[in-house]
Amino acid sequence: MSLWNDKLLKDLTRKALELNIKFCGSRAISESFTASYTINPPHIDIYTPYYWARYYKNGVDFVRFPVRGEWLIWYKNPEDDPRIAPVPRGYPVRRADIKHFDEEEFKQAKEDRKAGKAIFVRSAGPIPPHDWTPKVFLFWTIYAKIRLEQEMKKEADRILKPLRGLRIGS
Repeated sequence: MSLWNDKLLKDLTRKALELNIKFCGSRAISESFTASYTINPPHIDIYTPYYWARYYKNGVDFVRFPVRGEWLIWYKNPEDDPRIAPVPRGYPVRRADIKHFDEEEFKQAKEDRKAGKAIFVRSAGPIPPHDWTPKVFLFWTIYAKIRLEQEMKKEADRILKPLRGLRIGS
């Protein structure tokens, strides 16, 4: 009998998801995590749909707009950004989902800059990495070791139960 049963993998997957949510540091990414597992071979996947999650995790170098007159614009409070409202559900999932300001929205963004809500720059970065996975692996490994030991003890007890009380010899 394999130790990799559905109940054990479901529990280990739940714990991996819980730890990723706890240590990620990004509300949008944390709320988007989903998890799945397979028994044969034993495998756990934690997934976020956001294309930009890798940049958050790994960091990025400088970001520049080479075209004259283009701006990088972001809001101090994401709740104020009309491109992603309502936060966090409005964050772009794919690059194709990135919303740009139309002329009227750009005028409003300039007003928001004057009010101190929006920031306009021609380049940004570098952005340091926010790699939460070493913490996840550390705590998950400890948890998995304990759970596997529990399962091995149950399996050993099941195998040895018929042998208890057996007398060898005369």
